[in-house]
Amino acid sequence: MQNAQQKTETMKNSYKMLEELVYGHLGTGYWRNVSFTRSGSMRLCAVAGWLTGLAHAGEIEQAKELAHDLLGVLEQQNNYYEVEYVHTAFGVEQRYEVPSQKVVISDDGTFNGFALAWYRPIHPNQWEKHYDKCRARISRENPDLEYWQSHEMAEGETRTHFKVRAKEEAMNSLDERKYFWPDDEQKKSLFGPESVTVRYGFSHIGGLLYHGPGRGRVFAVTIGDHRAWSIHT
Repeated sequence: MQNAQQKTETMKNSYKMLEELVYGHLGTGYWRNVSFTRSGSMRLCAVAGWLTGLAHAGEIEQAKELAHDLLGVLEQQNNYYEVEYVHTAFGVEQRYEVPSQKVVISDDGTFNGFALAWYRPIHPNQWEKHYDKCRARISRENPDLEYWQSHEMAEGETRTHFKVRAKEEAMNSLDERKYFWPDDEQKKSLFGPESVTVRYGFSHIGGLLYHGPGRGRVFAVTIGDHRAWSIHT
């Protein structure tokens, strides 16, 4: 009985959350590891509006169930496991964790459907090694360049090499920045924190396709039972 009540309450909260999107009270930055392109954000709002209309037409229970299903998939992608890295700051090895994947969601052009792109973390040592190599070559080939010019060129080549999203393509940065403070209070006031940035490179694509009521033809292989929304890679 309690489980049924909890599920009912969760479904209600899921619907209310998507309903908030319709009225502009909730941004798509709610999920840490799930980002939306502009088209993906518009598609999510369209789904939320459709579910709100379904509820206003007297199908409130179905709207709640569908909202719960969609948010369940998004939460699953948001709560993936983390990976551990080590950074030496102030002469001490510091361990830290970052998400093992992030997903960027856009509109795929189907009814209530989304396109997904997964990104994996790039170890800072790998990034710095490739950046330094590019920077040295660029400076050698173009000795008249200013520091900032060679930096931007090396940064751009490194982003391309690791398939990192261009800054203008992402509504939210996928980068993870971690800060490390010295143990000594005097050093804290003198030096401040050290930081390390973990960037995310493209891994693979897929789709979050809608199979629920009112769907059109979905050209995807589905094995066994499926929910209203399911991921295909």
